[in-house]
Amino acid sequence: EIKHQERILGEYATLVGTPVGREEFNRRRLAPAMEGGLTTEEYLARQRPDVENPLEVAALAMAIEAQAMDLYQRAADRAASPASREMLARIARDEQSHLEHLGALFKVLQ
Repeated sequence: EIKHQERILGEYATLVGTPVGREEFNRRRLAPAMEGGLTTEEYLARQRPDVENPLEVAALAMAIEAQAMDLYQRAADRAASPASREMLARIARDEQSHLEHLGALFKVLQ
């Protein structure tokens, strides 16, 4: 996840044209939400997963990745500039890769 966050930070810096530190980036965020739009606490309250059950944890992670993939792909589809569109599409592909890895893990856990 740290690597993913660093990638998004780097993409953002490229897009705005200047290096941006993590603190500045966090100040510029609109809300402390996950990629799906909810805070971690809100998402857990809605889903109520059994965090002791590996299948439920994997399923929850897959749901979060699927939402993130959808979010970035929809944003890419609406992006005005080609650079923004490509950046968001790359992140959507990253999320798809995460989802595929989690799917493989889910199969192993079943």
